Amino acid sequence: MARSYGRCMLSADTQRAHTTTPSCDVQPADPVLRQIAEQHAAALERVQELLTARGIHARCVERFDITARMGGEEPLVQTRRHPPQLLVFADGGRRMATISVAPSSGAYVVELAQWGEDNEPRPDKATAIPENQPERVAALIPGYGEGAS
Repeated sequence: MARSYGRCMLSADTQRAHTTTPSCDVQPADPVLRQIAEQHAAALERVQELLTARGIHARCVERFDITARMGGEEPLVQTRRHPPQLLVFADGGRRMATISVAPSSGAYVVELAQWGEDNEPRPDKATAIPENQPERVAALIPGYGEGAS
């Protein structure tokens, strides 16, 4: 599974943090424990395999907030891990969907990108799919039914 680390907070002093954000406007959810993030990544990997088999571009993105404080007796480094997300892209690079796993239910949350007649982005359309149905998640992605089996 491909992994990308798109958000990182680094601080050379205790007053300010510098942030880089991913090129797509997808915001990370609240931090989670490593074990939960790994379970979510495994669930998303099942969907990614289905999409990749049909020629659809998808990438699992994991984000971390890293805070480093210098000074005092010891430097302090804190890492917070956010739940992974599966980003699905069209051939031209436009984001088609963002797929995540709901923290409490474990259901897949599929956010399909919406575009207006003026080609301006509109709010995503979100759909929840039970955790044991990755095939239904993949089927929501435009072009999935047209891909090679």
